[in-house]
This record gives sequence, structure tokens and C-alpha cells, in this order.
Amino acid sequence: MEATTLSDEITTTVYERGLARPIHHELDHLDGLLYTTRMHD
Repeated sequence: MEATTLSDEITTTVYERGLARPIHHELDHLDGLLYTTRMHD
């Protein structure tokens, strides 16, 4: 994940395994997506 700090520097963080899923889940919420939006028939 890339983010911009308060001093306008770009920082990169890599999340793996157990932490990656909840981080992705919360980022989806920030984008206005729900879990059900990603579900397919």
C-alpha cells in the first residue's frame, strides 16, 4: 500500500497473510464498497 505522509513523502507498506485481508477490507469501506458488492452469483 502506498500513502502520502503529512510532509508529502510517499511511503510504501507491505501487508502479508493475516493482516492483509482486514486492511483490504477497511480500504474497501473507505472506497464505499461493501463485501456484498464483491460477491458474484
